[in-house]
Amino acid sequence: MTRISSHILEFRTEYDPDMPVCMLSYYARILRAYKLPVYPIVVYLRQRNACIEAAYNPSIDGRDVIAFKYEVVKIRELPSAKIFENRFYGLYLLTPLMADSGLAGMTVGA
Repeated sequence: MTRISSHILEFRTEYDPDMPVCMLSYYARILRAYKLPVYPIVVYLRQRNACIEAAYNPSIDGRDVIAFKYEVVKIRELPSAKIFENRFYGLYLLTPLMADSGLAGMTVGA
């Protein structure tokens, strides 16, 4: 079993249709340079109702070329109580963006 030694974290406010290729590129560069297995994660800071792609699976003439997957985390869907209960200190600043915080829909007006 391979032990995960690191993570690739990409923070985004908007969906980017090129994200699957970007994540594969990040993964390949780290693997080539450092020979480290990494776990890729895209963190979306704003709500998006549409399904967000979490894989890159191109094929040519019906034959798979590569199967690459990464995790998609939507901050709004995370329960802020769990963040505090588990003492995920690095996520504390993101809790106002979570749906159960009561602040997720607020914006600064002019």
